[in-house]
Amino acid sequence: MSSAPDTSRRNILREGETIWRRAEAKRAALLLDGASYFGALRSTLLAARHSVTFVGWDIDSRVRLRGPASPPNDKAPEEFRDFLEYLADRRKDLVIRLLLWDYSILYALEREPLPAVQLNWRTPSNVVVKLDDALPMGASHHQKIVIVDDVLAFCGGMDIAVNRWDTEDHKARNPQRKGPSGKAYGPYHDVQMVLDGPAANCLAELVRMRWKRATGEDIEPVDKASSIWPDEVEPDFDSVAAGIARTLPEDDDQEAVREIRDLYLESIREAERYIYIENQYLTVDDIADALATRMRKQAELEVLILTPDRPHGWLETKTMGVGQAQFMARLDDPEFRDRIGFLNAYTGEGQSQVPVFIHSKLMIVDDRLLRVGSANLNNRSMGLDSECDIVIEAKDEKEQQQVREILSRLLAHHTGSQPAKVEELLDSGMSLIETVESLSRPERGMRRMEPAEEYSDAIADTLNLVADSEQPLEPGEIIGDMFGGAPRQSALRRAIRLVMVALVLAALVFVWNYTPLANWTDPDKI
Repeated sequence: MSSAPDTSRRNILREGETIWRRAEAKRAALLLDGASYFGALRSTLLAARHSVTFVGWDIDSRVRLRGPASPPNDKAPEEFRDFLEYLADRRKDLVIRLLLWDYSILYALEREPLPAVQLNWRTPSNVVVKLDDALPMGASHHQKIVIVDDVLAFCGGMDIAVNRWDTEDHKARNPQRKGPSGKAYGPYHDVQMVLDGPAANCLAELVRMRWKRATGEDIEPVDKASSIWPDEVEPDFDSVAAGIARTLPEDDDQEAVREIRDLYLESIREAERYIYIENQYLTVDDIADALATRMRKQAELEVLILTPDRPHGWLETKTMGVGQAQFMARLDDPEFRDRIGFLNAYTGEGQSQVPVFIHSKLMIVDDRLLRVGSANLNNRSMGLDSECDIVIEAKDEKEQQQVREILSRLLAHHTGSQPAKVEELLDSGMSLIETVESLSRPERGMRRMEPAEEYSDAIADTLNLVADSEQPLEPGEIIGDMFGGAPRQSALRRAIRLVMVALVLAALVFVWNYTPLANWTDPDKI
């Protein structure tokens, strides 16, 4: 399955088109799952000397920051807020900044109450917390980045949020896998990149721009910081060029940036042998159409997509579930049906199997390209939410082999096997789909999804105008849709109606969380 890179092919990574910036990472590694990420982050933060900046969709002070081993052996507290307090007291000249999305009221009952109070007022003065609402209506800040001394960066799909921690074995039952209330949650898969050198410095620049736009304050770059790398992490790459791709929505003082969307489309157009995708959501029609077009043109191309087993709850079913059904339908073509697989992951205990929730946002193409980031394959990640992906394009056989090793590691991870066995099967001529089907067994594996149900109706169409829009929303559009296209009104009356809509949505969220309403509308129960 492996072949030498074709140097005559056009570069996928092009500054100003598919990426914002490209710079050397002296070291780079893929971290599998929350325990690996939280452990590496913990040891890195303990080594910080000057500045740490967190940028997140969500940051929760109650998270237990620990690696696979419990408890940690460094004598620092586990709970994130206490850990930050420990860092700040230990190094008085260390400045710790946290920039959180000033989230929608729809998430108010699902997140920690008053996170700025929990993290700002209850920590030393060198811990600075800001809420970021510098966004057009309907958008969110979805980037997940941590910068340490401007010399090392983490970027990927994981926030410092509850119910993210899990070990690589994804046991069906793990007593350590529980939220702040003590309630257990299921197996959870995600990935994060860690990298250092000039590429990390570029990410630090991106974060400084975010901070400036949100707060009006400048962060001074760190001058002459010592190199940092988590001891427990073995680099997957050394001296490799890493690209940074972004999504930024159009706003009053900001032009739209769609590098992530363009990078997806260009990567698909260049694919020749395989595309491997892990993603939480699949709703972008243009991506589905690009895959179909390329598979018709490239007869050897196969596509394996790993995604959650099905939408969770009524609201997600009516929004992302509708998009996923349409995405899969666009790729249901007899011409290439045997070369594309939509799969989900499971883990077992005895005769019972439980799904592994897929939250990762990852893509590998032809041993040539690896991308990891925050962007879902949904419409809002293409144009509405702020996103950041890291991408490596192999320039020689060594880097191509390094990308291939990550693919084998991931397939082995999801089937409970060894990377060497995956390599053996791929080298024998097996396809990706045949390989994972061969290696899967009752206690761990990947299986094909049933054809997606069609969830679309009038309610779903209306919800998707807000939940999965690619463009910033105008208040008039929402009001017109929800109130039957009412005639133009004064700014005051529009504002009153928006408040009323927000209150109604908040009431629905409350009812959803604290009454049996969600069960009454569960597709499995009606």
